[in-house]
Amino acid sequence: MNITEERIVALAPNSNAVTNAKKISKSGGFVKLYKSGDNTFIYGECSGSGKNNYITSVDFIDENNPVFRCSCPSRQFPCKHGIAILFEYLASKKFEECEIPADINEKRQKKADSNEAKVKREESGESKKPDKAAAVKKMKKQLEGMDLAEKFINEVISRGISSLGGSSKASYEDLSKQLGDYYLPEPQNIVKSIVINIKQMSNDTNTACNEILKSVIKLRSVIKKGRAFLSHKIEKGEIPVENDPLLEAIGFTWQLSQLKEIGLCRQNAELVELSFDMDYDDARKEYIDTGWWIDLQTGEISKKENFRPIKALKYVKQDDTCFDVVMTPELYLYPGDINRRIRWDSFDIRKITGSDIKKIIDYAAGDINALLKSVKNHIKNPLSPDMVTVIFKYESIVSDGDRLYAKCADVFVELDDIAKENLTVLPEADVMTAQIHVKNGVIYARPLSLITQNQIIRLRY
Repeated sequence: MNITEERIVALAPNSNAVTNAKKISKSGGFVKLYKSGDNTFIYGECSGSGKNNYITSVDFIDENNPVFRCSCPSRQFPCKHGIAILFEYLASKKFEECEIPADINEKRQKKADSNEAKVKREESGESKKPDKAAAVKKMKKQLEGMDLAEKFINEVISRGISSLGGSSKASYEDLSKQLGDYYLPEPQNIVKSIVINIKQMSNDTNTACNEILKSVIKLRSVIKKGRAFLSHKIEKGEIPVENDPLLEAIGFTWQLSQLKEIGLCRQNAELVELSFDMDYDDARKEYIDTGWWIDLQTGEISKKENFRPIKALKYVKQDDTCFDVVMTPELYLYPGDINRRIRWDSFDIRKITGSDIKKIIDYAAGDINALLKSVKNHIKNPLSPDMVTVIFKYESIVSDGDRLYAKCADVFVELDDIAKENLTVLPEADVMTAQIHVKNGVIYARPLSLITQNQIIRLRY
């Protein structure tokens, strides 16, 4: 078992679970500790608030995907007791040797049989065939929803954005709820965002109107392209599973097996996190943990997102920043051509080295003009994000009154206001990770991290 404090923290659902687990371990919460002779299984009895001790175990038969079990009533996974027993092992507490329980062996065998059957199906081409009739029925329903959304767009345009509000807010809220019945989660979120900004018009009319306009343009583009895409698929009787970012814009939910099937899976990837932040999406009613990662083999910058709905906040593991190199046997990539979303199922970690940082610096763009031109071309697409995350080399941070710039040869890239307090006190660096965006026709860079020859300095706002 490869148990380190870094890995324990990575396995924990949130920082509170780590804090509470350490308290349990330090206070002697475990009254009995056991481990198998082959060191693939540990379990123990932990005193708690219940009448009987909690039985807690961790099965490392698949070292990259340990299985946690506990008899406590917590719905958090893994619970604090599961994390605590790992701290017990890390602290070299005495574990008595034991046989692996019969029920654990049975569960192991069932999983092994299931994996073997899956491999045989894939090798023989007997994988479950998708239901074309159901897919066509769903796409027809989505087209109905797009007709409904288009009526909304036409009404907004005919009335004029500045005149929105009043009694119309209630009807727009009803529409956003209705779109949920048409398998269109992303268009639904765009309408929700419009409703939120309508409510904000009395506080800041200009900002709210600009946000509504951007949402209207995006929704109209989704409807136009989505309708053509779905109509073509229905006509051909095809299942819409392909490398096209439009699928996510419509609201398609990808399974990892589907990404692998169409070739969006990279083997034995090593990644370093350049920046991490957490934001709240009012339209979605959920927190989004976002990590920006660079692939050490390709230099591609991708985002790893963790969605935590308010309704299920207690039960969804919160991501946190990672300072090590993540090594994953299978890296899944979502469709797209820049800042693609990524996921992985299993992983291991190692310490970051100087050669890793050198690789990152080598990947940084040196031609700032070519970089900005490429970013602007991406931002022009209504379905693309408003900001593009990049890494580029710069010479220095210079000031011009109240403004800060990154000097890149003869080009000065203006830095977002949000960056000022951080950058004036940080050491000099060679490379910047930043989100490039355009505001009122001016290109801005929002720094996310600075990279020196020996460290990555993450900026949190």
